[in-house]
Amino acid sequence: MQIIISDQLSLAGKIASGILLARNEVVTFLEDDDLYCKDRIEHILRSFRDNKDLDYYHNRAVHFRALTFLLKKPKICSVKSAQVLLDNKDKNDGDITKAAEYKLNKYQADYNLSSMAFRRTFISNYIEILSDLGTRYIDSFVFSVALYKGNSIIIDFRTDTLIRTHSLNAS
Repeated sequence: MQIIISDQLSLAGKIASGILLARNEVVTFLEDDDLYCKDRIEHILRSFRDNKDLDYYHNRAVHFRALTFLLKKPKICSVKSAQVLLDNKDKNDGDITKAAEYKLNKYQADYNLSSMAFRRTFISNYIEILSDLGTRYIDSFVFSVALYKGNSIIIDFRTDTLIRTHSLNAS
């Protein structure tokens, strides 16, 4: 793990700095109001190791308001694993197939940066655009680039991210 203190003002600038400073091939971020389930990193690394052309990974997330919610639901992170793999056969001349579009809309694969992981070399081609986004649409941008310019995408139904909902959330 690496902790970086950035002089960038925008969240997108901080994210871009983190990507540029990353030393490993797979990058994921944990937003300050979210939590990872215990084995999340292991699940991500296994998915990238088993799928050499994978550029983007997204796992399911659950919202919570207070930590007492987590104490009442101790098995919230232990949902069975099932994945949908979208690869180049789901794309047709730059457009995605109707089946792939349905899956992507159904599973909200463009939501929550803490639920995403991606290949550093893939997203670094778009780092200047990313750094200009300010604080909004970062999640959607990373996903959109993966969808239209990247290789494979995995949507994992395993709940591996917990999103704290509060009055200061941007979404």
